[in-house]
Amino acid sequence: MAKIKLTIPNLDKAIKQLGKFRLEVIGGVVNELDRTALMIESDAKRNTPEDTGRLRSSIVRHEYGQFNRTVGTNVEYAVHVEFGTRHQNAQPFLFPAAEKNRQQFIANLKKILSTT
Repeated sequence: MAKIKLTIPNLDKAIKQLGKFRLEVIGGVVNELDRTALMIESDAKRNTPEDTGRLRSSIVRHEYGQFNRTVGTNVEYAVHVEFGTRHQNAQPFLFPAAEKNRQQFIANLKKILSTT
C-alpha cells in the first residue's frame, strides 16, 4: 500500500491562531448580544407607561446559553399593556424597544462577522 505524507509547516501554529480568531469573533457576537439586550431593556423601561412602577421595574434581561438573550417581565398584566384588551388600548413598550435596536444589531453583527 502506498502512503503519502503531507506536511504543512507551522500548521499547529496556524490552527491555534484560527482558534483565537474564532474566539474573538464569538466574543464580539456575545458582547453585541449583551449590549443590544441592555439597550432593549433600557428602551422598554423608558417606553413603559407608569402607574405604580411595578411593570417598569420588572423588566429584566436573561441569558439562556451563549447566544440567546431575552428581555421581558413576569408581571401578569404586561401582555394586556403591550397588546391592549377590548377595554384598554395597547401601550406597547417591549416590541418598539426591540424594533428600535434591531437594525443596529444586524449592522453590528455584519461588521463583526465580516472580520472572518
